[in-house]
Amino acid sequence: MKVISSLISSVFLKFIHKDFHEVYSRMPVLDRIILLIVHAVDKMVSWHKLPVFLGMAYLGLRRHLHQEYNLINVGQTPVGTRFNPADYPYRTADGKFNDPFNEGVGSQYSFIGRNCPPVDQKTRLLKPDPMVVATKLLARRKLIDTGKQFNMIAASWIQFMIHDWVDHLEETNQIAERVYHLLEDYYRDNRTSYIFTADHGMSDKGSHGDGHPTNTDTPLVAWGAGIKYPRPATGHSHSDSVASFVDKHAHDMPTPYDWGLNRVERVDVNQADIAPLMSTLLGLPCPVNSVGNLPLGYMKLNEAEEVEAVLANTKQILNQLLRKSHIKMSNSLFFKPFKPLVDHSSSLSQIDELISAKRYEAAMKLAVDLRNLSLEGLHYFQTYDWLMLMTVITLGYTGWMIVLALHVLQCYSSLSGDLSRKGHLSVQKRHSRKEADVVQALFHTDYFGWSFVGDGVSVNKAPNTESRTTFVTPVHKLASCRFFDGSSVVFRKWHPFTFKFNIPWFCASIPSSVYWVCLSTKLGYEAVFYSALAVVLMAWILFENASHHSSKAKDSSLSEENREEHVTIGSEERYLQLSDVRIPLIFMVLFNVAFFGTGNFASIASFEISSVYRFITIFSPFLMAALLIFKLFIPFMLVICAFSAITKLVRVPRLGCYFLVILFSDIMTIHFFFLVKNTGSWMEIGNSISHFGIVSAQVVFVLLLFALTNLYTRTIRVKPLSTSPSLKTL
Repeated sequence: MKVISSLISSVFLKFIHKDFHEVYSRMPVLDRIILLIVHAVDKMVSWHKLPVFLGMAYLGLRRHLHQEYNLINVGQTPVGTRFNPADYPYRTADGKFNDPFNEGVGSQYSFIGRNCPPVDQKTRLLKPDPMVVATKLLARRKLIDTGKQFNMIAASWIQFMIHDWVDHLEETNQIAERVYHLLEDYYRDNRTSYIFTADHGMSDKGSHGDGHPTNTDTPLVAWGAGIKYPRPATGHSHSDSVASFVDKHAHDMPTPYDWGLNRVERVDVNQADIAPLMSTLLGLPCPVNSVGNLPLGYMKLNEAEEVEAVLANTKQILNQLLRKSHIKMSNSLFFKPFKPLVDHSSSLSQIDELISAKRYEAAMKLAVDLRNLSLEGLHYFQTYDWLMLMTVITLGYTGWMIVLALHVLQCYSSLSGDLSRKGHLSVQKRHSRKEADVVQALFHTDYFGWSFVGDGVSVNKAPNTESRTTFVTPVHKLASCRFFDGSSVVFRKWHPFTFKFNIPWFCASIPSSVYWVCLSTKLGYEAVFYSALAVVLMAWILFENASHHSSKAKDSSLSEENREEHVTIGSEERYLQLSDVRIPLIFMVLFNVAFFGTGNFASIASFEISSVYRFITIFSPFLMAALLIFKLFIPFMLVICAFSAITKLVRVPRLGCYFLVILFSDIMTIHFFFLVKNTGSWMEIGNSISHFGIVSAQVVFVLLLFALTNLYTRTIRVKPLSTSPSLKTL
């Protein structure tokens, strides 16, 4: 029977991963069958695609296998209630009596989430033996016997992912010191290296990630085997000659006085330099994607060993360059290599010859130069397609802006060469003077004389000399005089009765209807922002109203002989003029003020929860987030409502103004696109990308808000001005 069982097992072992062979041999027959079933299901179909009953059965079988063979057995849970009633309401010093059914759960010397282990189980924590792991780590292709080899690197990167790492270190009873003594007591050979550092710093205000040295400079302390002994500080405070590749700023943060290290020499490095430092201490190759320079100021090596270590670091970076070069060459039609390293093999051969001749100083210089060139080559290939991408994206935005500009000129301004949608529009003048006099009367030749060069002016004379008219083509040249005619406006009076009080009362009602929400969700000075924004919007409306009626009064005071005809799109809207560009420009300024005045959508999580307590007193994250988002939407709604009211007041097409907003937003987008950075601090990189993203999304965001605010502004009516008989509309 055993022979048959072994034969069957040997057959089934071919279908089971080799890592499970050892545990499979210890399983009883039933568990072996369960393992085969689980393996078969995993190979054929995903368990969640099975019927509910079969899926639950599969999970039950897998749970059984995990419980029996994947967890350390630490004993059975006692039956019955076992706890000390006197200690039950409180947490004891040793952590016992947390569970009313098992006093050992979560107690001292127990596994997390498991029962108190028996005595014979404690040694299993050291399996596999750390010595075995260290032996595997020290396996390398090339042996550099420095006589200072050590068995393992310990505490290689103690990163305290908590920000108050100094205070927390004291509260945890000097955990780093305990780790050091634990390893030293275990190995007892003084051949362990220690590197103590952190991922980033933190300012006294609690911020981190920006480019301030407080947040970018972190402690780096190294000691143990292979590390130089501390040296007294010289006249120079510290060396940062190799620390300018990434952040480009001088590492000038003084050493804290409380550390007592002011008299010890300080060597600053980039964070990426720690990886080759640890690799060299272990005798392993550097990480394949590392761009760090080996900091020799930390290592206790002789001259020959330093050259060998730097050469290994150089070859690792050079291999990255060669790989990127190969990828670019295989994907490019016209490949341009990095010329300084076209003949890199000769440089490596020269370094090897210098090392063989024991000219270590010259070999070190060549190796460092080759490493620097390799880093420059990496940057070259990382930005290899930069020019093409920048050109394509810039041309795309530029072409889109040209299309928008032509569309606005054709559909929403009198500067149109093709007005077939309204018939052939011509501007006619009585031929009371010579053609040259007519053109001179209509235009400022200082600004517009050049625009007629090459276009030509054709004159058609009617048979009847009394009704002769002059057709000047193209028509948009004639109408261009209106663009600069309104640029200088004298504000003399405001006609409130023609305004019918509709716009002021409407815009005044908007902030009053939402102030109760704004003030209820504000805790400080931010409440003043809404009042100030409402005042600015009212001032903008009054300004546009005064400008509009002043221009009307100015037009009506002109004689019919020297006045252009008033060109309109329809009965309610007129064509856009150059002076109307100020409306979308002011809108964009106020819109961005509303966005960044009190915060933005990226900082919703930073708002105080207590700001919504006036509406809800229980914790409801979705409702609280909805209130905060609604509060952030209010300034946008105010600005766009005022913008819509102004477009109706001055009788300009709102859609045309929106196209101008898109046009100016694209100009801003290109500007921020060229400011995007991929080096520096988190904040510098994040801000450059977020600015570009915000301006890019502004186009769609404004369109959605326009559609939303149209519900409030579509019923606005403005009483038209009384038109004199002499004022003509084409």
